[in-house]
Amino acid sequence: MPFAPPEITQSLESTGGISRYLNISKIEEKQPVRFALLTDEPLWFYEVWGEDLDGLNPRPFRFTSKPTEEDVLQEMGGSYKRREIPEKWGGKPGEYLQPKLTCAVPIYNHSLNGVQVLSIKQVTIQRELNKISQIEDYSDLTEWDLQLSVDRVGERPVYSLQALPRKKGSDPEIKKAWKEVEGNGFDIARLLNGEDPFGDS
Repeated sequence: MPFAPPEITQSLESTGGISRYLNISKIEEKQPVRFALLTDEPLWFYEVWGEDLDGLNPRPFRFTSKPTEEDVLQEMGGSYKRREIPEKWGGKPGEYLQPKLTCAVPIYNHSLNGVQVLSIKQVTIQRELNKISQIEDYSDLTEWDLQLSVDRVGERPVYSLQALPRKKGSDPEIKKAWKEVEGNGFDIARLLNGEDPFGDS
């Protein structure tokens, strides 16, 4: 007999356990992630990372178009500073991370059976996704699954993306999960203000 009654179980499963974001940099080698795009209209923006004046608490600042240095400093408002390129990445003192073209899109993660936001700043993945979308058979990417995997060459990750037929029998669950998230007021544009796209869901 279940510890919790059905209505409680459903609440526990919908609010706990799964991260709202799929972090590409944390994908394990030889453990590909299979997912479905929930829209074919991603949010595109430029992202710059800053940190507080003590060099702690890093956070992203986002812009709808490529920002100037003045735009970045104005948005950071004096309580944050530009993040320098880490020495391990070949950075030198005073060399800052540059604005990066990024896209974010809601997905259904098959392994977690839930909706997440996938944020893509890796240009190789962006290019591959755009390339797949221009193949006639994949013109509606929301009807297919995508699988993202990583191999590591030394410390450098090499990503690969491929389109797959929709996982058998998964369409009803995908539609149900997405309808619930949309019904709770999901709005991916909230990312631009540093807010949670899922709102209070």
